[in-house]
Amino acid sequence: MTDLGSPTDTDLLKSLTVLYAEDNEEIRDQLCIFLRRRVGTLLTADNGESGLALYRQAKPDMIITDILMPKMDGLSMARAIRNDDTQTPIIVTTAYNDENFFMRAIELSIDQYVLKPTDPYQLINAVLRCGRNLWRQREREAANQYARFLLDIQTNPLAVINEGAIEHLNKAFIQFLGVEDLAAFREQQKSGLDILLILGERSYSLTKESAQISNALLEAGDAQAIVYLRCAGGGCQALKKQDDLQRSVELRPFAASVNLLEGHNKLVFTFADIASIESHMRKLEEIAFTDGLTGVANRASLQQILNAEMQRSRRHGGTFSIILFDIDHFKQVNDNFGHQVGDDVLRLLASTIADNLRATDTIARWGGEEFMVVCPEINIEAAHRLAEKLRQLIEHITFPEVKQITSSFGVTQFQKNDQSRSLTQRADCALYRAKEGGRNRVEQEAPAPDENNDTPTNTALGDHSRADLHPPSLRT
Repeated sequence: MTDLGSPTDTDLLKSLTVLYAEDNEEIRDQLCIFLRRRVGTLLTADNGESGLALYRQAKPDMIITDILMPKMDGLSMARAIRNDDTQTPIIVTTAYNDENFFMRAIELSIDQYVLKPTDPYQLINAVLRCGRNLWRQREREAANQYARFLLDIQTNPLAVINEGAIEHLNKAFIQFLGVEDLAAFREQQKSGLDILLILGERSYSLTKESAQISNALLEAGDAQAIVYLRCAGGGCQALKKQDDLQRSVELRPFAASVNLLEGHNKLVFTFADIASIESHMRKLEEIAFTDGLTGVANRASLQQILNAEMQRSRRHGGTFSIILFDIDHFKQVNDNFGHQVGDDVLRLLASTIADNLRATDTIARWGGEEFMVVCPEINIEAAHRLAEKLRQLIEHITFPEVKQITSSFGVTQFQKNDQSRSLTQRADCALYRAKEGGRNRVEQEAPAPDENNDTPTNTALGDHSRADLHPPSLRT
């Protein structure tokens, strides 16, 4: 039975695989003709022993059996099946109607019985009733399986508590506890395994105090519901790995929340690993603000740095300079050696420049083969000297396959009325003049005179005054 839709009677019957056990050949043949026209697959056996073997081999959707049969009677076969399977419907055909029979049938959870001589239509109605129950049961199982799937794909630990008992722990929670599955957790509960939740100064057992935890979380509110989880007791695998069993497992902070499933007395606890979230956010921020090719800051990051430097300089009366440079004739590198070699040149160039800047300086990829260096607390003259040193450094790098390249530089200094657009436009103008002037040179574009700009400038280079900038050959 594979169709979990809303089948008609005909479709429902055609979806069933039925095992029919009857030792009377004449009765078996007559009912087989009737049943084969209606059910999807019909399996037959002439005694309880062969019927049991066929059940274990084929796993049918439903079983119809007589009681009195050789080798093994029908109720004995039903008992053996029920030892392994409490769900498969069993229909008994019998001439018995005494109390002893019904007591045994109730004990074995027989689903339906049909009195002999068997009316085929009464039998098919019994099959339909069992089939409908079976369809509803499998529909519920499919819904539960889907719900468990949704819980298990969540990366945060989740626990479903039903009437005070743990109904489900998702895979993340199972992994946190260090057990194989929920069944293993329940088994180890007998040895004292428990889940402790620490909220404020109180410690709660998730398996015994779920209602109190729910109330405490609701009272704490979302902003304050920070808890610590750990397993405890003789079955705790994490504790067994500790040198000192008396020392608790390292506490991990979680943002906890609880939801009540309407119409059911089920609580769904969610625990978001704060440390994991923060680490993930840092990685996302790094991806968002780092150039994927060169590993230096990207343009979005550069814009933030420029805005921060402009605000700092206005607030504290300082200044800063920027250096814009690009690789001369870079198109020829790509055309003659290929884009992969061109990418290698960009990576080596960016890492070399980054290694020869102060910790306070930032290099960012401006676009294509263009880069910008933001230099806090130095004026245009000091930035010009730095750019010249970087130009010489690049000129002496030996790049794979390409060997030597050159770069042109444009330098300018911030003034307090600048916006990032006006500042970078001046640097771009200076770079343009360097290109027009023959390339492999440094040009500067001083800010326009501003009578309101009384910002002092720092003419010292600081760490940039060193004469020994380091090409990559020295670093390797």
